[in-house]
Amino acid sequence: AIDEMKADLKKQQAAEVEQKDWCVDELQKTKLETQDKTHSEQQKLAELEALQSKVAQLGADIKSLEDEVAEMNKQTQVAGQNREKENKEFQGVVMEQRQTQKLLQEASASLKKFYVKAPAFIQAKKSKAGEPEFKDYKEQ
Repeated sequence: AIDEMKADLKKQQAAEVEQKDWCVDELQKTKLETQDKTHSEQQKLAELEALQSKVAQLGADIKSLEDEVAEMNKQTQVAGQNREKENKEFQGVVMEQRQTQKLLQEASASLKKFYVKAPAFIQAKKSKAGEPEFKDYKEQ
């Protein structure tokens, strides 16, 4: 009976050693898997932080560009108003020049009438080379 007990104890010891070796192997595998997963998680977190930083930077860039667009729109509006004002001024100048041309033509005609009646005081010219000739203003 003692020999049987010894044999049973040796079988149990061998089974326990085998169980312990399996547990040590499984523990080592689990430890390596845990290290791999932890490393992978750290890489993913670093990648996530980089992407979040990039998103924040792009958001700031978008805001900056939107501000620039708003400023350009404002400048375009101001430039349009300035062009409109300058055009009104230009039209006024053109009208004044037309009126001036008309008045000068009337004055020239009056002077011609006066001096043509009294040719004794001036020499009558047959060529019109010395007289300025005004033409109508045409917008382009």
